[in-house]
Amino acid sequence: MAKIAIVYHSDYGHTAKVAEHVRIGAASADGVEVTLFKADDLTSP
Repeated sequence: MAKIAIVYHSDYGHTAKVAEHVRIGAASADGVEVTLFKADDLTSP
C-alpha cells in the first residue's frame, strides 16, 4: 500500500478545498492511503 501525506496551509480555506480534492483523487487509486495535514497543526521537535 502506498501512503501519501498532503501538507497544506490555508488562511481563507481555498487551499484546504484544493487539498481535499487532491486527497479524493489520489485516494481513488487502488492501494493508496492519503492523509491531510494542516501545516499549522504540525510541530517541530
